[in-house]
Amino acid sequence: MKSTKYILSTILLLGSIVLNAQNTQGWLYENPYTGYYEYIISSYNNVTVHTPNSTPVSVRQWTSGDWSQYTKNDFIGYWQREYGNRLILEAEATVKYNCHVWAWDGGTTIWMNSPQEQKYFSPSDKSYVLTTNTAIATKVWYGGLGLGDPYDHSANTTSSSGYFSSKWGPVPRFKHLITDSPYLTSSLSY
Repeated sequence: MKSTKYILSTILLLGSIVLNAQNTQGWLYENPYTGYYEYIISSYNNVTVHTPNSTPVSVRQWTSGDWSQYTKNDFIGYWQREYGNRLILEAEATVKYNCHVWAWDGGTTIWMNSPQEQKYFSPSDKSYVLTTNTAIATKVWYGGLGLGDPYDHSANTTSSSGYFSSKWGPVPRFKHLITDSPYLTSSLSY
């Protein structure tokens, strides 16, 4: 059986194939257990949002193309099979937004690629500042280098001790134990 980190990396890498047409992206999902797959093409506009301290952030706003309901349900089954009842589903799969937007912007209609999320806690912006006191932290950055990097992730802390809320790329958003995700947790910043 392939590891979940490999599976998600494959989904993200295959999903990042930019097609010849301007402002379109292809996404491929394949369930390694069943062999079911879906390929979609999404269109987007490049737009700008701002940090709470007004620093501009470049993002993508998807205008068309998303997973079928069957695939959205298949994603849920896949991840529940991997992590069991330790996951709490918060929102179904979509390519409309990702972890960085969910954590730093709170949105569900735009996609933010790395390193744009770093603007929210940059020394020049300081909308959020690093802390060593994890009990007061509201955001978590995994210190990634870019799309497909198993450290490239952002999450929100929750009121449940030991749990994060995060969107896993183009798949569902879950409330999950810190160690239960396809992302590596060896370099977390709060």
